[in-house]
Amino acid sequence: MNKQDKGPMSAGSGPGSVTEREAALVHDLRTPLAAMRTAAEMIGCEPTTRRQSAALETLIAAIDAMLQMTGDLIGAPPPGPQAAGPLIAGVAELFAGHARARGLTLGVDIAPALQADRIPEPLALRQILSALIDNAVKYTPEGGLRLDARRQDDRLIVEIADTGIGIPPQETAWIFEPRARAGNADGTAPGTGLGLWSAARAAALAGGRLDLVESTAAGSRFRLTLPLASVTKAPPEENTGDIAEPQARMETDAAPLTGRRYLVVDDNSAGREVIATVLRSFGGDAMLAASGREALDRLAAGTFDLVLMDIHMPEMDGYATLSRIRSRSAQPNLPVVAVTADPACEELEAAGFDAVLAKPVAPRQVLELLRRFSPARPAEALAG
Repeated sequence: MNKQDKGPMSAGSGPGSVTEREAALVHDLRTPLAAMRTAAEMIGCEPTTRRQSAALETLIAAIDAMLQMTGDLIGAPPPGPQAAGPLIAGVAELFAGHARARGLTLGVDIAPALQADRIPEPLALRQILSALIDNAVKYTPEGGLRLDARRQDDRLIVEIADTGIGIPPQETAWIFEPRARAGNADGTAPGTGLGLWSAARAAALAGGRLDLVESTAAGSRFRLTLPLASVTKAPPEENTGDIAEPQARMETDAAPLTGRRYLVVDDNSAGREVIATVLRSFGGDAMLAASGREALDRLAAGTFDLVLMDIHMPEMDGYATLSRIRSRSAQPNLPVVAVTADPACEELEAAGFDAVLAKPVAPRQVLELLRRFSPARPAEALAG
């Protein structure tokens, strides 16, 4: 019997299922895997050699496979639906610096309706957009690329066009096959030929599709179609024309992150350090706490703009720590984000958490949260 015949296994569910001890070991294994995934993604945000870039792609693919297998083994639920617009903007902004460094423009146009419309498979959307934008930046020697996102009926449509080297007509039929690289890509940029294959596979698994709409010597255009979780009435849209520098538009909607103080609470040292590294890379000041009690001591000694806290901690777990923050700390309205490998968003938000950050933590997810909670500091909100 194969895995799809049995479905995900849970502790103590019958013959062939994992025991409680095995489930605990698998859960503990996911913590360092998540840290490795985030660390690898952070390295990938910096300039790398071709060999390093290829090695990172292989490493991340291997980690993702292990996270998927271990998640299936213990029946870990996927993250819940997320607003499509902010997610798309966050992914684009992460690549804006890389595009600028290569002398390229990055245009972004996101329909206003997508600020409310939710995508049921946010991880798939992040993975696919990252692969497409990364490819576009790598294989575009001059000019730039453009991302257009809109809603069509109950589907999300995202098109990414570039002025890159294009794909030869005789090779377009198999460009989504594993290890497939266009002949004109050799010697242009590093790659393993897995990016488009994994993106197309992720789109199909999420109930959508990825298509190569056109490709010439003047560039390529890809179209991603994914189902939306719900459909709301779209507000009137304005034709704003071409947007050459989307990062400037995004930055006007959020306060600067430099100087913000964040508290990271996790009993696992690797988990703490990885999140702290991500926060510092965005200009924030990260303080660490290894337990709920230490977090309360940190809060008593100073003020913070946001707390990112693990749920499963010994002695005082995330729920108990949150209760103490709300009832006894000097900042009862301080935003607190739950960080967990098995997020039950509705349950956690009902318990009082302001948001949920799923492990493995992706830098773009952290950036979205920081921008969400950056417009006003807690003290400023209380003063107003």
